[in-house]
Amino acid sequence: MKILNLKTNHLINPVGYDFETLHFNWEVQEANQECKEFHLVVSKDVNCMKDIIYDSQIIMDYAFNTLDIQLDLEPRTRYYWNVTIVDVIGQRMVSDTAYFETAKMEEAFLAKWISADSETAMPFFYKNVLCKKEVKTARIYACGLGLYEIYMNDTKVGDEYLLPGYHSYDYRLEYQTFDVTNQLKQGENALSILMGNGWYKGRFGFDHDFDNLYGDKLKVLLELHIEYTDGEKDCVYTDDSFMACTSQIFENNIYDGEHIDMTAKKEELSVSVLDDTTSLLVGRSNPPIRKVAEFEPVVVSTYLDNADIASKLSIGGLKGEDSANVSDASGAAIESKSISKTASHLLLDFGEVITGWVEITGIIEKSYTLTLQYGEVLQNGAFYNDNLRTAKAEFCYTSNGEMVTMRPHFTYYGFQFVKVTLVDCNGVDLPDGKEVLLRLVEEGKLTFTAYRIMSDMEQTGTITTSNAMVNKLVQNTLRSQQCNFLDIPTDCPQRDERMGWTGDTTIFAPTACFHMDSAAFYNHYLHSLKEEQKRLAGSVPFFVPMPKVEAFEGINPFYVTNGACVWGDVATVLPWTLYLHYGDKSLLKQHFGVMCDWIDYITKQVAASEDAYLWKNGHHLGDWLALDNGNPHNPIGKTNPHMIANVFYYQSALLCAKAANVIQDSRYEEYLHLAEMIKSEFIKEYFDDNDCYVEELTQTACALLLHFQLYPKVAKEYLVKSLEELLIANDGHLNSGFVGTPFLCQALSDNNLNDWAYKLLLNEEYPGWLFEVKLGATTVWERWNSLLEDGSISGTGMNSLNHYAYGSIAEWMYRYVLGFSPRMGDEVKMLIAPKPSKLLAWAKGRIRTPYGEYESEWHVEPSGEMQFKIMIPFNANAEVVLPDGSSRVLKAGEHCFSVRVD
Repeated sequence: MKILNLKTNHLINPVGYDFETLHFNWEVQEANQECKEFHLVVSKDVNCMKDIIYDSQIIMDYAFNTLDIQLDLEPRTRYYWNVTIVDVIGQRMVSDTAYFETAKMEEAFLAKWISADSETAMPFFYKNVLCKKEVKTARIYACGLGLYEIYMNDTKVGDEYLLPGYHSYDYRLEYQTFDVTNQLKQGENALSILMGNGWYKGRFGFDHDFDNLYGDKLKVLLELHIEYTDGEKDCVYTDDSFMACTSQIFENNIYDGEHIDMTAKKEELSVSVLDDTTSLLVGRSNPPIRKVAEFEPVVVSTYLDNADIASKLSIGGLKGEDSANVSDASGAAIESKSISKTASHLLLDFGEVITGWVEITGIIEKSYTLTLQYGEVLQNGAFYNDNLRTAKAEFCYTSNGEMVTMRPHFTYYGFQFVKVTLVDCNGVDLPDGKEVLLRLVEEGKLTFTAYRIMSDMEQTGTITTSNAMVNKLVQNTLRSQQCNFLDIPTDCPQRDERMGWTGDTTIFAPTACFHMDSAAFYNHYLHSLKEEQKRLAGSVPFFVPMPKVEAFEGINPFYVTNGACVWGDVATVLPWTLYLHYGDKSLLKQHFGVMCDWIDYITKQVAASEDAYLWKNGHHLGDWLALDNGNPHNPIGKTNPHMIANVFYYQSALLCAKAANVIQDSRYEEYLHLAEMIKSEFIKEYFDDNDCYVEELTQTACALLLHFQLYPKVAKEYLVKSLEELLIANDGHLNSGFVGTPFLCQALSDNNLNDWAYKLLLNEEYPGWLFEVKLGATTVWERWNSLLEDGSISGTGMNSLNHYAYGSIAEWMYRYVLGFSPRMGDEVKMLIAPKPSKLLAWAKGRIRTPYGEYESEWHVEPSGEMQFKIMIPFNANAEVVLPDGSSRVLKAGEHCFSVRVD
């Protein structure tokens, strides 16, 4: 037996978090079926043998792998916990010890905010810290705005980047906790803090040159608490004793990149102590932002600026293998040296789209500047990044001639391709700059390594099928999530936007929770949503966090409007999705107010209109980017936006009722009645006396009506038939948009049109998911035709090649191809109801839950018989429904079935 994956509030050994509640979960492997005895202990002792502050006592037949408790915690304290399990055959196992550590909680800060003005370079704060004795423990509690990195004795503290991350700075400031026990030495220690602009102060916001949206001063607050081995304690904190100088980081912001000049002389700066409040400071809630993967370039190219010729050198060639000859676009062999004399730049291809940056290790001649420009796609074989709009997305490094690793500190990029240029001290392109770079790379004296930077989250889902292109699509949906889950769920990671659009989360959250353990990540997002919602009387903005800008003529309306359906429904959909996937009742209760405030806001809007229970006012985006309106320049689809608004009004009311029932809130009956009345009035409004829909049916309208069962009972067959006819009329292609697409295949599979769902999945033509896979995509596109058939980009105004919303097809694959429908808070934890099609020979996959891994696998025999294998983890169960209609509730273990379906 093994007990592993112990988590506190969905994080492994969290330090410095805001523990409003305590939710423990663990996983058991190699045990027999279910738990006979359970015991959990929380202690201040690392061995959990003394200083016990919580003891569950032995609980018999405990049917859960989670436990919620309330404790009176102390500030700046580490707590340890472990679990003992006995299974039904008497195997007994004590887990390894896990821990969690509190931040300062309600303890007042001694530290003051400090700042230092500089017109050019970013400030660098420093102070010598004297450790008088041997150190037992040492912690730093810090927050820097815009972004900050801490160094102790010239070594970076921690393995996190872009701190403190992005949240609603105007309402809450999350500070971080660092264990620096092993970095402090007895005697003098050099403590320093490097600052950058980030989201707080740098250029940020689309459709205008916004700047300083949250503040016009960089500032930092820090406390270093030291405990010596003899019990004496000491505290060092930011005040007027800190000094500052200019760093060698100059221009920097999220969109444009970063400029570093290592030849620049440092100048002393005057430190000012600010009278800014510390009342907004709270312990962190976000998962760490870390390097989670590294990539070497799969191809290094040299090319002419006019892209007439492109020569490519394989990585093998760069490592000293024979690379004397390469081929141009026509296939003719040419010498790489002759190309290098005319080609002007080096081009790196990392093989897939990445969010993060490239680090360069080597020596560049003093005063020479290395410039990296980032892009997602090539055009005509040449570097291209016009679809980033105004974002420069560059990194410039002026060398001091020393051997170093060069990297940005306060920005990130979305890219697959990087253009590398070398210029002299006068900023002039070196005639042989490309040749110099290529020689250094070939000799191994200059290396380029890309790093994916994202919120550190565990992958929990996998899908593999008999179709290689489908498998690539699944990976693309996961990769787009990884690229966009950088502290907030962004729409895209590369252009001058990168906002936490609420509608994208409404659509993609279920997929995200299948792919990765998203509970802590989305909990962080919900904290900002809650704060923004408070100031909008329950309404929800289009993006969270929401930068506050003064209205002006021509301002993009997304900044000054709010309360649209689907985008606002993130307030109900997201907390409920987290409950389904993780069964955390305390988390649901924590965010129930967000759910209620949104539905109450809509109800007030409805009360201002003439129709009781129907939402007919307000501005809505409808089926965004649908292809059914006949006008490619109009992003709003044909489906009536107010009909969509009422579909989601009904759904949100129903979810509020379900949540109230789970947490036993008194508003259950109120919200259930509201949902029933919305449905009743909806049917009266949108169906005539003959039970026919009164407006023109679209694929999206059919999908929404069928999925949410908003129709007269006798109208179901008519809607199903209409949906099939619409697909046939569109040559078997979808034309749904942002809202309809996530529900289209689900509606088909639920209504005896399962093969149609598979046909849409497998379609390789435009519009379809495999169209972009066929064109070499490694992420999901914003538009169905972000690239045209010939590989040329379809436009630059709003055209990201890394936009996860349409990746919601992966949810259908988890739910219908594999059959997984989590309900982790229920007595029966999972519904497994795969709906195979002979259009795929086989499929298999797994999802990791708080109980461990569920697995589902099926294949179709030549005879037509279908073979199924289901795996259920320890202490869990599942209702298994097979295509022949048979159903059974099964416990942990492996279960195999054969089914013949005509």
